[in-house]
Amino acid sequence: MRFADKVTAGIKKVDFTVTYERGWGSAEGSSTESCDVSLYVNVTKGYEGASDTPGGETTQTLPKLVVDSYSFSEEKIYAGETFALTFTVRNTSNEEDTKSILVTMTNNADTGKLTPAEGSNTLYIDKLAKGESKTMTMSIATAPDTEAKAYEIKLDFEYEGTKTRPATLAKGESSASIPVTVMQKIRLKIDDPTIDGEAMEGESVPVYFSLYNMGRSPIYNCMVTVEGDGLSLEDSFFQGTVAAGNSMRADLSIITATPGQIDGEIVISYEDSLEEKMEERLPLSLYVTEAYNPDANGDMDDPGYIDQPTIGGMDDPSSSGTPVWIWIALGVVVAAAIVVAIILLKKKRAKTLEDV
Repeated sequence: MRFADKVTAGIKKVDFTVTYERGWGSAEGSSTESCDVSLYVNVTKGYEGASDTPGGETTQTLPKLVVDSYSFSEEKIYAGETFALTFTVRNTSNEEDTKSILVTMTNNADTGKLTPAEGSNTLYIDKLAKGESKTMTMSIATAPDTEAKAYEIKLDFEYEGTKTRPATLAKGESSASIPVTVMQKIRLKIDDPTIDGEAMEGESVPVYFSLYNMGRSPIYNCMVTVEGDGLSLEDSFFQGTVAAGNSMRADLSIITATPGQIDGEIVISYEDSLEEKMEERLPLSLYVTEAYNPDANGDMDDPGYIDQPTIGGMDDPSSSGTPVWIWIALGVVVAAAIVVAIILLKKKRAKTLEDV
């Protein structure tokens, strides 16, 4: 990228328009879209041209003041907090000093949530010699409801040169824009997970919990996983975006593959407005009952199986393969036959006695 020959020194905002095709090669066809992207470039050796005075004499323009560098006291700046902006002002002229320098932080509708923390928005520098730099610090407060996004802090400079000039050329002005990103703190309230039922080895158990976004900024790409010995999700859980002031309920089906006491964790991962990945972890404690194994009671084909004796040396009818209800029915029939035989025998004896 090349600048024009007469670009002055200082931090310059360069705007780009990016044009691209969405859906190229798809069955629905493609569409052309565009978006604007801004970059900030620090021009260190800017143009210093000459100008004509009203009397026809040519004189050098006033020296140019620029912001050479800047830094913030905090790595991350959150809404509702105060931070310090430290910047270095340099007189780019190699021939003339500057004096009576006023540095003013100005606001517009977009940056109105960023204000000087100590009341005054103006700093004063008595003098900057040619080529000299001076580092200054300004304390800036952010309103609690500042939207999470990038802002520009604008610094305006008013100053005078030390050479004799006509009144119309005696004072100079310049400005610099410093980008700053303000974030909203993520504030989540998460209920303890509830286990709905008994955990059995090899089966799934329902577990659910609720999450509340109590901050002023959405969370994005929210998904839930589980960690622990033998624990896994039957189906993955992806919520997506949870807006500020909204909630979500996660209904999970957790498969338990290992019996015994299991201490695991439910992991909630998400991204903030700057796509920084974050996570919350919930402890999950449950007892997994061992699955019933019918072969555990012994098998006749097992060499270690010991046959159990039965009453009268008879085999246990339940082990013969015949259904139990058949044996019960046979027992009822036999009992009924015995009763009928006894009744008939009594009647026969009674008749014999009558004949005698």
